[in-house]
Amino acid sequence: MEGTAALLKTFDIARKDLLRSFRSAFLLMFMFGIPLLVTGMFALMFGNLQESASPPETADAGQVSMEAAAAALLDVQSPFPERQPVSSGNMVTNVIGPVMGGMLIFFAFFTAVSAAQTILKEEEEGTLPRLFTTPTSAAAILNGKFLAVGLTVLVQISLLLAASALIFHIPWGSLASAALTALGATGAATGFGIFFVSLLKNMRQAGAVTGGLLTLTGMLGMMPVFASSASGEVSPLLLVSRCVPQGWAVNGLLLGLHSASLGEVALNSLALLIWTLAFLWIGVRRFRQRYMKG
Repeated sequence: MEGTAALLKTFDIARKDLLRSFRSAFLLMFMFGIPLLVTGMFALMFGNLQESASPPETADAGQVSMEAAAAALLDVQSPFPERQPVSSGNMVTNVIGPVMGGMLIFFAFFTAVSAAQTILKEEEEGTLPRLFTTPTSAAAILNGKFLAVGLTVLVQISLLLAASALIFHIPWGSLASAALTALGATGAATGFGIFFVSLLKNMRQAGAVTGGLLTLTGMLGMMPVFASSASGEVSPLLLVSRCVPQGWAVNGLLLGLHSASLGEVALNSLALLIWTLAFLWIGVRRFRQRYMKG
């Protein structure tokens, strides 16, 4: 009976934190507006180039197609040179899709850290200490906070995948592939956010290091999007991106975009699961040591 009550309290705390997050206009713009706007800019810049380009049979011998010029300008090339995209020659799969995937993961990790930082904020405001004086166990309270982080990121990733598919017609692969990658990316981002915030002492420290670290790891993770690679070879920059969880999450979206098999996507999601478990094991232990003394 006590276990059921604690579980219900955990879900109640998660629900309240989730609703609080989605009441913030700034956070909503950060979570959804910026990724879609940035991708929309690329769509406006290059989306109609395919239609305006000359047909291959009428083009001059030395003419470079507009799509190739756009891809060269962005330095966007497939990290899977041996695999043809779902719609070969399509600007959506060659440029807009990878950019959207990179933006989605970049901001998902920012959201996870921002959501986890509410624990520090509530501690400084006195809300969390007062919550610990209630009959609800500290474990249930912390679990509710952690669950809220994961649900926030899951909603963000799911809605961005759906919105980008509807607005920009980006083919993220089969439903099973997209779901596997969304869950894997959600877990990795949530674990990263909890782990990272567990290392911080207060919000002042968080403000000093959060932006720089997330930008650095986010840009490393986006290397599969913007790094060119020689045909048939694995780019060294692609390997560097695997040193951060963002790189595996971006790679999962690109696998779906380029019609990879479900097995390949599942293997990539397994790597994301390993990142998730490692981050959660450290982060959750540190928070419990901090708030559940004795």
